This record gives sequence, C-alpha cells and structure tokens, in this order.
Amino acid sequence: MRFLETGENRDLRYVFHELANNEDLVEINNDLPDKLLERLEFRDHLIRTLFDSLLRKYLVQSAAQENRPKTLDWIEFRDILFPIITGRYTERHIRKLFDLFDTTRDGHLSLQEIAELLEILQANNTINLAQNIIDEYDTDHDGKLSVDELIEAIKKTDDINEHVLSEETENKQWFNQTPIENQPISLEIPIIIFPTETNDKYSKEISLLGRIFKNIGADSNSKLLDSNNKNLLMEIINEFINNNINISINDLQSFIELYINKKQNTNSFINWNEFRDIFLPFVNHGYYTIDNIQQWFDIFDISHDEIITHDQVIQLLRLLQIENPEKIMNKLNEITETHTNDDDLWTFNELIFALDNVDETCAHLITNNEHIQQITTFDIDWLSNNVF
Repeated sequence: MRFLETGENRDLRYVFHELANNEDLVEINNDLPDKLLERLEFRDHLIRTLFDSLLRKYLVQSAAQENRPKTLDWIEFRDILFPIITGRYTERHIRKLFDLFDTTRDGHLSLQEIAELLEILQANNTINLAQNIIDEYDTDHDGKLSVDELIEAIKKTDDINEHVLSEETENKQWFNQTPIENQPISLEIPIIIFPTETNDKYSKEISLLGRIFKNIGADSNSKLLDSNNKNLLMEIINEFINNNINISINDLQSFIELYINKKQNTNSFINWNEFRDIFLPFVNHGYYTIDNIQQWFDIFDISHDEIITHDQVIQLLRLLQIENPEKIMNKLNEITETHTNDDDLWTFNELIFALDNVDETCAHLITNNEHIQQITTFDIDWLSNNVF
C-alpha cells in the first residue's frame, strides 16, 4: 500500500475540497474535466485521455442534457473517480459507474457502453471482452446487461477480477473519511505502477491511437490486427466516433473499408506502425506528413494506376478536416493549372505540389524533421510498454 501520488500530494479529498462550492458540491460543467486533469496530474497518458473523453461524454454531456444532477457530492465524486485513479474497485464502484454509463436510465448497458466501462477498469481488448460477457451473461438475450449481470461477469472474468477489492474496503477509516478543511489528508490505495510521463508533442494523440488499436482486437503477443475480422470495420468506426473525431461517418466508413479491403488482398495483418501512420491525421486535427498522404493515396488508388479522382481528393480534404473542402479544391485546381473540371485525375506529385502551395492545406503539413522523428519513437516497444 502507498499514498496516491498526485501533484503536491493532492488526493481526491483535497481535490474535492478545492473544487467544491459553498454547499460542498462540485458543479458539473465543461471546465470540470480540465480542472480535474490539472490537479490529478496523471502520469499514464492512456488513462488521462480515457478519463477526459469518458467524463465529458457520460458526466458533462449527461448533466447538460439534464439526464443527471448537475453537481456531485463527496460520496459520488469519490465513487466515480476512485476506480479511474486507482484501477481498483469494489462492487459499490461498479454500480456507480454502471449508473453513470446508463444514460437511457433503463437499467441496462449496451455493448459499447460495457466496453467503455471495461476501459475504465483497465481491461484488455474491451470490445471482444464485452461481447463475450454479453454472450455468456445476458440471460434475457436482449444484447444488454443489467448491473447484477455485469457484476457477476466481472467477478468471474480473469482479466479484471484481480482488481476487485474486498467489500471490507468500504468500512476502512481511510475510505470513509470525509473532506474537512485543515484535516490531514491521505488516501491509501493498492500499489499501481505508472509508465514514465513523456512530454513529446504527439503523446496524447498517439496514446489514443494505441488504446484504439488495443480495443479493436490487436493480439497481445504479436501486436497485430487481423483485417479478416468481420467486425473490424465497425469497431474502428465506433472507436473514432466515440472519441469525437471530426469526420463524417460516411467518410470514415468508405476510407476504412478501402483500407481493410486492400489489406485483405495483400498482407492481411495490420501492424502498429502502419495503423499509427494511417490514422494519426484523424486524431491530430488533420495535421499530416507527406508519408501520410502517400499512404492515403495508395489506399484510394484501388486500380493501381497511380492516379486518384477529383472526388477522392475532396474526400481526402474532408479526412484532413479542412474547412470548405470544395472551395479549397478549386484552389488546388488553380495551383496546378492542369485540372479544370471534375473529371480530371490526379497523380501523387501533382497532389503534393498543390497541397504544399495552398495556404489552408500547407498549414496542416508537418515538415519539422524533429516532429516527424518524434512520431516514429512511438514504436512497437512503446506500444508494448505503455499500452499492453
């Protein structure tokens, strides 16, 4: 056992005391996740990213839509955050998280909701694990689980039951101590080893990709994805949608489907470096390298003619999250002086030249060699040490 190590030894009580209003309640608003992140100072970027996205989805949005109260008292604050911070949980915590994720208030969680709850519990391969749990414990066969069914499943699932704390934990003095001003603050929890924090520019974005890569079924030993997995397309799409990627479902589906089909016709396995480079612009607000565009160009070039169409270039702009893609397309045409109508085809060199000479697209191009080198450091060793 040790004390929770957060900035300046601030534990959950201290954080609650700092954030609570005069009525000893923490207000749920858009600023709350940022305030918590500032004070808790996560050293695990994967958990930090997960914490931010799921709190915004299930706490902030739910309160804004008036599906739950807009404040947290100390008990609810503790029971929601304790399992996220510590990776340990009692039945009480599972019930509280279930209630948080049950946005429809029907007493059941869907496959996606269960997978996201399992992420909070730091399980592996959560989509497949959630499906296996539903298949085994869904007694009424509606594709959902009640809280009792989920608790039974967690207690009997090897990947996650080792993190379940004894119910006696809830009776310990350190667990029940309330936040009172000027009292000594300490929170004893089981030991957790966090990876060393890194200040690399792309840590947050690539950590998110690492979590997605793991969630959609990458093998824990080989670190490979099988493109022949019939559920892979929808699993990738759902992960990006759930992480609020600013790309339409149609564009996501058509591009990822092209990519998976290409992999199925060549080497069916997708390694981490390839996955990272293909999808980094998705989570990096459309910032790209020339190598990214080469990979995307090859995906669009399904006939292997080394050309892509006008419409595919526009889709590429949308995938790069460029505003007013039709207007930017006109600028690209003007730059090349050879593309005058919608039937014109583009070579890779023509595309790169145009992207590099239009302000809106050039602004997204990563040319700093140091930054490009930083991206490559997030390799298979990084993935093994920080994600799996």
